[in-house]
Amino acid sequence: MCGRYTLRDPAGVARALSRLGADMPDDEYEQEWRPRYNVAPTQSMPVICRGSRGNRQIETSLMRWGITLRPAGEEKQRLLINARAESAWQKPSFRASLQYRRCIIPADGFFEWRRVAGTGAKAEGEPYFIRRRDDMPMWLAGFFEEPAGEGGDSAFVIMTTGPNAVMAAIHDRMPVILAEDSARAWLGAVADAASATGAVLPRLCVPWQPDDLVATAVGPAVNNTRNDHAGCLVPSAEAARHGDGQGLLALD
Repeated sequence: MCGRYTLRDPAGVARALSRLGADMPDDEYEQEWRPRYNVAPTQSMPVICRGSRGNRQIETSLMRWGITLRPAGEEKQRLLINARAESAWQKPSFRASLQYRRCIIPADGFFEWRRVAGTGAKAEGEPYFIRRRDDMPMWLAGFFEEPAGEGGDSAFVIMTTGPNAVMAAIHDRMPVILAEDSARAWLGAVADAASATGAVLPRLCVPWQPDDLVATAVGPAVNNTRNDHAGCLVPSAEAARHGDGQGLLALD
């Protein structure tokens, strides 16, 4: 799965977005484009999508992470933050979103927790920070739902796929990371539902090349969503010597 991510260099990510033909963030999103070290579900973040109502330009929108659903036969609502790429195409509830409302979530790293041997199902495990070897931005594949009524916020979900060789030692899922050409295809128009659920788009939802990813065990600061500082990226050995790592330098 993907339950936390970073936007450490928003200016660099914004520059890279120009290569996709996306508009640059305006003052409305200035607060959300500040450096982020521990983005968590329910928080609002910049998302890249096609415009609506005839405007098909690639644009930046502010959306909340997580779609609230009530599964059939259950009374309580659940927050959906990830969708499995292998099966999302077959789910009627996702069909329209995958056809018309695909998006890209700009990031420059994400966190995953490795289950420690002998710990219970509810244990937090050992957090790892995963980034590209060259520290370039990541374009995470997703889709979004528009608000049901006036005054609501659009909400997005991140697609996940099976692990590559780097991630397999940590977790059995990872976010779908798209190269620039694949990102353009993901944002492109789809003529019908058969195309959206057919061979073209699902082929984009594959594990990222392992040689391009670096995974580093980090300290427990990231476990608390209130921590949103560079200390969340401090390698675990340093974090153990300096408490939660706040005030230490981030990874090179």
